[in-house]
Amino acid sequence: MTAAATAKASLLGRLWGRYLVALRERPIRTKMITSGGLYVVGDCIAQFGIEGRSIARVDEDDEGEQYDVS
Repeated sequence: MTAAATAKASLLGRLWGRYLVALRERPIRTKMITSGGLYVVGDCIAQFGIEGRSIARVDEDDEGEQYDVS
């Protein structure tokens, strides 16, 4: 295993350990933060990845024509 792979595995291990400690000490708070984070990631994947929307804001006028607001 290379040094970079060991460092990455060590980082993930430390993060997982801290998550487990937080889950044991403050379970409701940890679950709320985890759920919110996963919701945001899933929503971004659905909006930008699957539906193909852009970050630019687009509005429609009364006739249904779209125009860029930014």
